[in-house]
Amino acid sequence: MNGWANYETWNMALWVDNDESVYRAIRRYKITSWTRLRNYLKKIGWTSTGDGVSIYSKQLNSKELTGMLRELCD
Repeated sequence: MNGWANYETWNMALWVDNDESVYRAIRRYKITSWTRLRNYLKKIGWTSTGDGVSIYSKQLNSKELTGMLRELCD
């Protein structure tokens, strides 16, 4: 799916990258791992994408999402 491991990972990356407040937090706090971002999202009450993919989905590829976050912080 557009270079991502699966739909869930692609969808989460899309929503994270396109939510301005989440994007700013990633950049401001240098959130460079999926685990840290998931904890942040949980804290602000953001538990799934607008398409219903849960931040706890076992289908999410944390390695790919962490790579995306590191690129956003560079």
